[in-house]
Amino acid sequence: MPTPITQSAVSGILKELYDDQKVQWLTYKDNPTLAMMHKEEKFPGKYYPVPVVYGLSQGASATFSNAYNNQSSPLVAEFLVTRVADFSLATIDGQLLAAAQTDPGAFIDGAELMIDAAFQTAVNRIASAQFRNGAGTIGQIGASITGSSPNYLLTLANPDDSVQFEVGQTLVAVQNVDGTGTAPTATATINAVDRNSGVLTLTSSDATLSSDWPSGYYLAVQGDLPNSTNNNFQPSGSTLTNSWLKLAGFAAWLPLSGPPSGDTFFGVNRNLDVTRLAGVSFDGTSLSYEEAILQGTGRIAMQGGRVDTGICSYATYTALITSLGSKVQYIDEKIGEIGFRGVQVNGANTVMSIFPDRSCPDGVIYCLEMDSWCLRSQNPAPHILKYMDEIEILRVPGVDSAELRVGGYMNQYTNKPGHNGAIKVQLQEF
Repeated sequence: MPTPITQSAVSGILKELYDDQKVQWLTYKDNPTLAMMHKEEKFPGKYYPVPVVYGLSQGASATFSNAYNNQSSPLVAEFLVTRVADFSLATIDGQLLAAAQTDPGAFIDGAELMIDAAFQTAVNRIASAQFRNGAGTIGQIGASITGSSPNYLLTLANPDDSVQFEVGQTLVAVQNVDGTGTAPTATATINAVDRNSGVLTLTSSDATLSSDWPSGYYLAVQGDLPNSTNNNFQPSGSTLTNSWLKLAGFAAWLPLSGPPSGDTFFGVNRNLDVTRLAGVSFDGTSLSYEEAILQGTGRIAMQGGRVDTGICSYATYTALITSLGSKVQYIDEKIGEIGFRGVQVNGANTVMSIFPDRSCPDGVIYCLEMDSWCLRSQNPAPHILKYMDEIEILRVPGVDSAELRVGGYMNQYTNKPGHNGAIKVQLQEF
């Protein structure tokens, strides 16, 4: 008589399958920015305070009486960074679980595929969010949607953004890239992705999807758009970030067009000193890549920053290599067991290494003082979620299957915004 499978037996198999080395491989493979980012796995309390000194005391003058009378305190902004949650689920068939009773190998082979897929989805979502503005938008509608219910064709404004989309995703649309404006209630599911042309084949029951989702609107996975009624802890006074469900990426911390009027970014109005609190923004679209990098990093150097890392899209990266010609110098970076190749380029006051990242949007190079950035999470991000009872495999009510949850509670921040910047460069597409 076979021995019944127990929770401890399944947990033991999972521990063997997902040791630190394999989780690192799943997390970092093809995601160099996520690999290089410093990580902290403690996120206590409702929020994490990140103080930034953006002004010095001004009790100074060649005349003592003026220095005495004009004293002022240093200016400190405190970003109250909150956690956001993200989830990816894997459902395991009941017969597969039963197979572990007499043949653990059968369980390993079947469960590994589903759990790896859930892990990689969770990883890709974090890696994508690292570059975005927290609103959950991942692509823009280009040409008008064609077809009729239930079958539609949608062309992305930038075909390279197709890397953000997967068959089976359920999408929603919104008017503006920051998640504001009109948000139609219609949803559509991806049936096919043409990654060369950027065409998504969709299924939707909405008979007016073509007009509900006009050209220029932005796309997001259902459940990712801002929601003011979410259950994430939020500090008072942080009206913009109160509704974000995704982590605050580079586009949020280093906005190309600067912070909005009335900014309340994690409780801070960055318009008090845009450069020191929201980073350097430089438009280099009229310059060569080398000139744009040199001038942009020059602006950062003026603020005391020493950029060591640049991140860009693959299209921008290959164009940069072509521009460098015979001057190109490659560099290999290794994080744990994973290696990445980049190129070395002269910045204004340092030599920086530029790496391509498939999640980075085209037309921008993020110039970073990498040790000023942190991905902070409560436990690793992502990890197999366990609750107070420490159970990893949960029964699914009403069906013969079990569920494993992968996810995390996290956010991203920098303690030196003014030492980092975003350089807008010539738009390139494959």
